[in-house]
Amino acid sequence: MAGELNTSRVNARIKRTKARLNRLALFDAFWLPVALIGVVSLLIVFGVFSWVTSASQALIVLLFAGLIAALFIRGVSTYRTPTFEEAERALDATSPERPLSALKDYPATRTPEAREIWSLHRNQLMHEAGSLVPPRLVGAWKTRDPLALRFILPLLIAVAAFTQVDHIKSRFINGLTPDVGALFGADQLVVSAWVTPPDYTGEAPVFFTGVDDTARVPTGSVLTLRVQAPSVPTLVRRATGDVSLEGPRRIRMQKAADGQFEVVLPLEASQSLSVRLWGERARYEVDTAPDGPPTIRFVAEPMPSAEDRLEFIWAAEDDYGLEQVALLISPEGEEQTFRESDIVRIDLDRTGITEISDQEKLDLTRHRWAGSAVTLRLRATDAFGQEGLSDPVAFTLPEKLFLQPLARATQEARLAVLREDDDYTPIDAPTALRQSDVLDAPVEVVREGFLGAPQGVERAGLLLDSLTFSPEGYFEDLTVYLGLRRAYSMLEAGRTAPDIEPVDDLLWAVALRAEHGSVADAARALEAARRALERALRDGASEEEIRRLMQAFRDAAENYIAARMAEALANGPQEGGGMGQMPDNMVGGQDLEDMLSALEDLTETGANDAARQLLSDVSNLLNNLEFQTGQGGGSGGMPGDPNAEEQEDQGTEEEQALQGALDRLSELLEEQRRLNDDTLQERFGTGERDPFAEQQGGEGSQPGAGGQETPSGPGGESGGDVLSLAERQAELLDDLEAFSESLERDGGNGSGLTAEEFEQARRALSLAQRSLERDDLGGAQAAQDQATQALRGAAGELAGELDERRRARRGQDGEPSQTDPLGRPAGGQRDDGGEAVDVPDEGERQRARDILDDVRRRLDEATDPEEREYLQRLLDRF
Repeated sequence: MAGELNTSRVNARIKRTKARLNRLALFDAFWLPVALIGVVSLLIVFGVFSWVTSASQALIVLLFAGLIAALFIRGVSTYRTPTFEEAERALDATSPERPLSALKDYPATRTPEAREIWSLHRNQLMHEAGSLVPPRLVGAWKTRDPLALRFILPLLIAVAAFTQVDHIKSRFINGLTPDVGALFGADQLVVSAWVTPPDYTGEAPVFFTGVDDTARVPTGSVLTLRVQAPSVPTLVRRATGDVSLEGPRRIRMQKAADGQFEVVLPLEASQSLSVRLWGERARYEVDTAPDGPPTIRFVAEPMPSAEDRLEFIWAAEDDYGLEQVALLISPEGEEQTFRESDIVRIDLDRTGITEISDQEKLDLTRHRWAGSAVTLRLRATDAFGQEGLSDPVAFTLPEKLFLQPLARATQEARLAVLREDDDYTPIDAPTALRQSDVLDAPVEVVREGFLGAPQGVERAGLLLDSLTFSPEGYFEDLTVYLGLRRAYSMLEAGRTAPDIEPVDDLLWAVALRAEHGSVADAARALEAARRALERALRDGASEEEIRRLMQAFRDAAENYIAARMAEALANGPQEGGGMGQMPDNMVGGQDLEDMLSALEDLTETGANDAARQLLSDVSNLLNNLEFQTGQGGGSGGMPGDPNAEEQEDQGTEEEQALQGALDRLSELLEEQRRLNDDTLQERFGTGERDPFAEQQGGEGSQPGAGGQETPSGPGGESGGDVLSLAERQAELLDDLEAFSESLERDGGNGSGLTAEEFEQARRALSLAQRSLERDDLGGAQAAQDQATQALRGAAGELAGELDERRRARRGQDGEPSQTDPLGRPAGGQRDDGGEAVDVPDEGERQRARDILDDVRRRLDEATDPEEREYLQRLLDRF
């Protein structure tokens, strides 16, 4: 129908017009906040916010956000959606005829002519309405946005995003998430975090270097977190491994005494740690590594050695270091329940070794299962208390061979006591009361032996009683008899296991006495002294304690040699023996003395490992000594006996002269070292003097002249002590001059040294003497150090010359034919690959003293407290 209006088409155009009017209304309401968002986006894309501080950035973003929010609220309040009628009027206004509004009119008159004209007019309006086009509102847009910013601003943002594509994401994240805490000082938060591993691991603390760090630490470590912040921060934990966390997940830090916030947290599982204050301020990832138990094994099967010792090679490993290694001994085929004596500790050079392989020789001839089939297992323990066991090994423990029947019987009784595992049976009435027939007579107390004793103790008591039943004619040594009766009495009187514990040592000593005679006592004392000295060297005992034990070992060695010699004399001449001949495998007494002196020097200079090795070699040498006597009863095999036909090689006369000069020069150097120590102690006011120097017979050891204290300082304060040092320095200078004159007179003893070689030392000693007289301890110490260095140089030249002459002579004489008791060549020529006893020569010992003197000098010159503490610890140790 040509005369009908397409209403749907017109309505669609009205809706489009309404939409355009709505966009215009939105622009009117929200153009300002949208424009601000565009400006902020441009600033973010170009990284302008990174040019300002965190606080300024947060303030700017908050201001913009607040302003935008306010403008949006204003826009919402002013925004009004165009109505359908407004859109219809706007569409109708695009035509001068206003067809849409005109169609709503009606004719004023209703005549036929008017209706005909109105019909034509209506058709024309319908045609016009059907051709209406929604308005573009260009004029309205020009009025509101004359610069077309609605197109330019998005274009600028797109161009900026394209040019900054690598940074746009991070910049938008940082820009849209400002650090609001910076406004309250949270950005000034300082975090210090470190992890302290357990002490047994020996590892250093792990420090976190930033606010986002990772670390791998042992399980059981302790995290210390300290935060300097304006308010209380919070630590948030999250498990990152298979082990769940123990304790709270959020920890509010506590304020420490210094004003910082602190938290101390044990780390038993892997976790992520976040420090939060107005957001996350630091994050740490901690991965915990569990400490596995140690592993230990036999590398070589146990075997008996020639000295009846248990010998084996073992190896062990642990993550952070071994603390203890022990050998477990149990009877074969029985349940493994161990006494304390069944756990034999294996000494380690030091604790904390992560991997070790060593050869062990154990003397188990006194063990209660000696001579029996046993099961051996090694046990390793780490500092965390975890244990590792080796595979069991079946073995028969070596036993001491007793040839004398009385010694064998004594050992049998001893083992019967030791191998008894049953306890005593409690006895309610340990005594029996016997009432006399006479009324009111005194009660007689009858004591019954072995009450409640286990079977093994009773058997040992019966055996001892049988051995000592009739001593006449059977006991040549009364000491053995008395020892057995004493053991029997102890077993009879015992009522508990601790009561009879001393029987072990007593019966062992009696068995040795019955087998070897009086030498056993000396051997036992020597072994006890050796063990005590070895333990002190291993455990790092004090210098005074090591010196005391060294003297005890020297005395025990001398007593042992004397006992062995007495035994050889008492036994008479050997079959086929000659007149006092020294055996081929005997070393001279001077060799043994040299070894003991070298051992003493090593202990004094702190070379404990070398001292322990030499101690073992000296002990082996003593245990393998052999003695022979002549038919006339004279001593022919005593080490160092001047009456022996074959004297040890003392070298040429020139070598002896060089040795004497070197010994005298060493004495001078040692006295100068003591003077250095006393001067150092006097300078720092310790008040301690060298007791050895005080005992030097009158050589500058007494204060003042003639033993009277002579004050030289102001008010007489400390003058006597300083003058005493000056006198000792003066006498040492006189001794050096006398020594140099004798050396020059003898032509240097073939060493090439002359008096001029000691000129520097003389000048230094003279300067030290004058400084001490002036109470200038600092200057005196410097001069003493120069003198010590000069004397060291001269001693080194003498020692080198002496060694060179000995090597040259021995090379000409060829290989010595004599050997010592260990089967090694005597005289210094060795072909054992370095396994023999290595006695340090004088030069090596002198170098050790030089190192010790240098440590003392550095302690005197050090100014840093930590360095002084370290050097002092070195001196205390060595």
